Amino acid sequence: MKTILFPTDFSECSENALNWTIGLAEKFSAKILLHNSCHLPTFSMQIPFEGLTEEQVFAEATQNMNDFIKKNKLDSKGVSFESSVSVGLASDEIVSLAKEMKVDMVIMGTKGATGLEKVLLGSNASAVIERCSCPVIAVPENAEYRGMDKIVFATDYNDNDLMAIKLLTELAMPFMSEIIIVHISSITGTDTLERDKFSKYKEETLKKIHYEKLSFQLAVGLNTEENLDTILDEQDADLLAMSMRKRNIFSRLFSPSLTKKMSYHSKVPILSFHTS
Repeated sequence: MKTILFPTDFSECSENALNWTIGLAEKFSAKILLHNSCHLPTFSMQIPFEGLTEEQVFAEATQNMNDFIKKNKLDSKGVSFESSVSVGLASDEIVSLAKEMKVDMVIMGTKGATGLEKVLLGSNASAVIERCSCPVIAVPENAEYRGMDKIVFATDYNDNDLMAIKLLTELAMPFMSEIIIVHISSITGTDTLERDKFSKYKEETLKKIHYEKLSFQLAVGLNTEENLDTILDEQDADLLAMSMRKRNIFSRLFSPSLTKKMSYHSKVPILSFHTS
């Protein structure tokens, strides 16, 4: 990993996500691209606020960026970084910059993370996760950076998950993280077919993924989010990872009906991989 894009709105939540960004940048000797997307204030979607020009908004954002860098003492952190400001819709600007600069990862803070609805369905975070081709880490405001000892990867047995797991091992290696691959089944009872399927998936994964600290866990129950909640708590996980595909576990977990019920994610960041 050579380059990390760090979008910021200069909030405390963003400062917390910066700790994660610096932590990863240090491990990989990666460069941090700090970026802020600003726009003219509006009374409505169509009517801009009169009295401010785009140049004034840009100048204020530039000053805020300089203040943010000074406040967080980035010059003394021992990491390479550069900053930029643009005028436009934040999600559009982030996705465009990530593609233009060919960044390896986007790390961004999420506000008011009392549940997954606020973490992942906010306009900026969800749009970036859905549209960015590179991995994205969404960091809740209460997620303290303490390294990455344990990572939980949630799988639905998709073939593309193997690619995501391979990428995850590359991220985990400098930290010597333990990766726990979890499948959550809605089938209750002692269903041998489900357990055989999980056993075969484990066997196939171990043939293709060579990483020493890899373990597997099958959780059985009707409530997907509660099962994952329990696993994250029991494992004291530092990160939840999954591949982002239509109709996979990401879609099930973050559907509006399930999202409202979930509160476990207030301290655990999500890493999403886009795999086609």
